[in-house]
Formats: sequence, C-alpha cells, structure tokens
Amino acid sequence: MFNAPTPPQPLPNQPSQSENLPDVPVYAMPEKFTNPQANIPQSSGGGGGKKIFIIVIAVVVLLLVGGGAYAFLNFDKLFGLKTVANNNENNNPIVNQNNSNTGSNLNNANKSNLNGNANLNSNANSSGGFGNLNQNANANGNANNSLPGLNQNSNANTNINSNSNTNAANSNINASSPLPPSKDTDEDGLTDSEEAVYQTKVNVKDTDGDSYYDGAEVAAGFDPAKGSGAKLADSTAMKAYSNSSAGYSAFYPAGWAAGATGEGGSDVLFTSTTGEFIQISVQENTARLPVLDWYLSQSPAIDQTKVSTIVINGKSAVLSPDNLNVYIGDGGRIIILTYNPGTKTQISFNSTFKYMYQHLTITTPVSTNANGNSNANGNINSANANVNANSNANGNTNGL
Repeated sequence: MFNAPTPPQPLPNQPSQSENLPDVPVYAMPEKFTNPQANIPQSSGGGGGKKIFIIVIAVVVLLLVGGGAYAFLNFDKLFGLKTVANNNENNNPIVNQNNSNTGSNLNNANKSNLNGNANLNSNANSSGGFGNLNQNANANGNANNSLPGLNQNSNANTNINSNSNTNAANSNINASSPLPPSKDTDEDGLTDSEEAVYQTKVNVKDTDGDSYYDGAEVAAGFDPAKGSGAKLADSTAMKAYSNSSAGYSAFYPAGWAAGATGEGGSDVLFTSTTGEFIQISVQENTARLPVLDWYLSQSPAIDQTKVSTIVINGKSAVLSPDNLNVYIGDGGRIIILTYNPGTKTQISFNSTFKYMYQHLTITTPVSTNANGNSNANGNINSANANVNANSNANGNTNGL
C-alpha cells in the first residue's frame, strides 16, 4: 500500500568514508565536567549551620539595642544628672522663708512654663473718712515641667494694712447709703449693745412697761428703764460734756471715754467699748453760707436729692446720705457730729447717735477778758523824814 522509503543519497563532492584522515590523538573530557551531579558536595547538615549563625547574630543585635535603650532611659541613675544648657538652671533645691513671704524653687531643666497670678485688693472707708482698711493678697504660681526633672516655683504674699485716722475737721463725705444696724434681739429699736448702755432688757421690747418701745423712748430723750416720764439726761446711764469756749454741750453714755481733740481742744471724741466713736468738731463758715450750700460746696460729688435737711434746737442742719454725719449751721461756723464705725460693717449705736445730735445744746462761744488795777500811794511826813510808798498791780486774763 505504501512505497518503501528511499535511502538518502550522498551529496555531491562529499568525501567518502574510505578517505584517509590524519592520525590526530583524541582526548576525552573528564566525567566531573560533563556530569552536573558530580559538582554537588556530598556532605550532610550544611544548611542547618548557616541558620544557627544568623540566629546568634540577631540575638546579639537585640541585646545591644535593648542595652542602649535602657542606658538612655536610666542615664541619671547610671551616670548622674544630664546637663542641659539653660540660663535659669538651678540643680540645688532652695527654700526661702521670710515672715509672710514664702517661696520655694526647684529647677532642673525648663521645658514648659506655666504662670498664674491672682491679685486681690480691697479698700473700706468709713463714711466720715476717718478709718481706712486696705487688704492685698498676691498669689503667684509658676510651674515649669521638664524631663526628667520637675520644676516648681511658688510665691505667696499677703499684706494687710489697717489705718485709723482721727480728723478734727472733715467735711468731704463719700458714702451714699446707710450701714445696717447690728443685732437687735427684741427688735425694739435698740441694738443689743445699746441695751447694755441703757440697762434695759434684751428680750423685752418695753422694759419699763409704759407702752413705749425702748428705742422710741431713747430717741425722744426718756429713760427706757424707768417709767413716769423720767428723762434720760437724769439717768446714771448718761454723762454731760460741756465745752463753753467752743459753744456746745452734749450727753454721752457713761461707760464711754471722752477726750478733747483739735486745736485748742475745740473738738471731742467719745469712744465706745466696741471701738466705734462719735466726734463733735467745729469748722469755720467765713462766707456765712446756709448750711446746705456750705455742705454741697465741701462735697460736690454728693447727690443733692439724697441729702436730708432737719432742724436741731431751732437751727438748720443737714444729714448726710449715709446718716452718719450731721452738719449744724451756726452763723459763721458749722458744728459737725460724726459717727465712725471704724472697720465695722454694722452700726451698734444708731439710736444713741440720734439722741446725741437731737439733744445737742449750742451756745455762744465764751470769750473772757479780765483786767485788775490797784494803786496805793502813801505819804508820811515828819520833821526829819519824808517817805513815799507807791504800789501798782495790774492783772490781765484772757479766755476764749
């Protein structure tokens, strides 16, 4: 079915197998270069040795890194405090203590700064301008945080100044609202401090039982501890003070201290057991202004609508808005009664103050001038002697 293959025919010009070839020696390549398997080393376990070497190197590196990190974090413990360039560095704790000023400083290295300042200032002036109370409180806090140290600075200063000045003549009033009265247990118009002055009962509104409250009786000039219209001026609870040269006289509580002040003793200071005091002083009114005009000229900041005018013993008077100053006009002078509570914020003797200025007696200042002259002449004549005796005595007394 198929034809038999035809054998290949020799190409032209090809030498036949029978040609003679030169006698050249033939060399065979060694088997190790011709067989790939022969190049593989025939040792066991060679790969495992390399792995162990790599693990050892990794462990050493980790130990070095860990040791370096520990040394960095604990540098102060191992080598002492690190030095950081800082102009305000102070490595030694300092504690300063000086009376009311206390300061503590601890600085290592400043990274952050936090400052806090608090200032407190307060000023209380009594309505008459006699007492001043100043308070300052300064608190300064400074906190500086740093690594690895902590810096803290704190300063606390407290200053308290208390001044009490007594002025014989003061007419500039700045207070505009009355102070509240102190405790009045029975609410009869007398504070508990005044009940002790007038010997009345703290828990009874009408001590003498005459149907009038104790406070109302004091304001009207009657003794609240006695009935039948007894006058307060006649009681043992009050004393009289008179200054004829200044032209006034007043009643004051018997338990208070009275002392003359001012130029020539024209003024007087009545000091209570609580430290509050009432002062009577005299000022000139050379222009002879009405008392209201004089008062407004001395205190231009006062709101005139808040000023009350009253009459005391037939003389015009002005009551300041705080009810702590009374100005009475008397021709060419002004008589001033001032209630000074000092540093207190409540009034203990309001009814007493009202009684004192409502029952103040104003008189003409007394000025005395007395001259005495005596002259005696005696002549004695005798036959042998002539004696003349002369005596002259002059006395001059001036009183204001």
